[in-house]
Amino acid sequence: MKMNSLKKKVNLILVLIGSLVLALAGCSDGNSAAEGEGAKKDNYKPVPNNITLASGPIGGGWYQTGASVAEILMKEIPGLNVTVIEGGSESNIRDVANGSAHIGYTFSDSINDAVNGAGVFEDGAIGNVSGIASLYTSYYQAFAVENSKYDTFKDLSKGAHLLPGMKNWGGELVTKAILKHYDVSYKDIEKNGGKVSYTTFGDMPSLLADGHADVAMGITAAPSSMVMELNALKGVKFLEVPKEIAEDIQKNNAGFIPAQLPANTYEGQKEPVDTLASYSVIFASNDLPEELVERISRAIVENKDELIKNNEPMKDFKEEDILKGFKGVPIHPGAEKVYE
Repeated sequence: MKMNSLKKKVNLILVLIGSLVLALAGCSDGNSAAEGEGAKKDNYKPVPNNITLASGPIGGGWYQTGASVAEILMKEIPGLNVTVIEGGSESNIRDVANGSAHIGYTFSDSINDAVNGAGVFEDGAIGNVSGIASLYTSYYQAFAVENSKYDTFKDLSKGAHLLPGMKNWGGELVTKAILKHYDVSYKDIEKNGGKVSYTTFGDMPSLLADGHADVAMGITAAPSSMVMELNALKGVKFLEVPKEIAEDIQKNNAGFIPAQLPANTYEGQKEPVDTLASYSVIFASNDLPEELVERISRAIVENKDELIKNNEPMKDFKEEDILKGFKGVPIHPGAEKVYE
């Protein structure tokens, strides 16, 4: 009887030990899984780890906000390096499409043209770009010194020296479209003693203030540093885009909207200015990995307060409007995961 009792005690001890081992193993497996998930998140290595962000000219809203976006991405995605370069609406799309850049800024009208093979992309649609985020509204601004003799676009045919931005930039394309409504071309302007010079935003204020040019144009943030600079030097006035012309341009491209530059955007500007606007958007190459674009999109959304605080153009940024500039344009699958 004693032997049987001893055997029962030994068996009971073995069962208890076995249960304890299984329990510990279960806890260990759970912890390992949790640690594994955490390690996976913490050890994420961006591929590629060096990316180029094609922004806009120094002095414009894209370059300013692009620098802020780059800083946030490098903070939120350890191991990622972002180089910000100057660019333009059309060139940025082509650069991202051909791999010269990975993400970029453009206008909603430009990316609409690109994916549909219209406008400057009528030679062939761009099929490997997709949207990440709409950031803010950019206004077409045609401006001159306050005492300029040029008051309307029709007046420009009388020998004006124009600065429409760089060739095929958004502002330059809009300028040609507006002039077309008045049956005026660059050649007509030049025949009458005028001139068209392609230049960046940074050069415009001094050229206008010194009298070397008459009217400058650009699609940019409001307020724009280049307009503020000219306003401080010589005062500024704007050439309005009649509403019917803005609406006609919109018919050909859903990325444009008739708009008014709000009164008091600039010192001394007491009345709103009829013009048209487009959304400034960030887009990516379809070749950029889904997880990286997801992290980029999430970083923008989660740091929106910082972007708004440090960038005047983004003062009206709203998360619910983040896809507003991509009518008829595909959204990158990585970005879709964030906005679902």
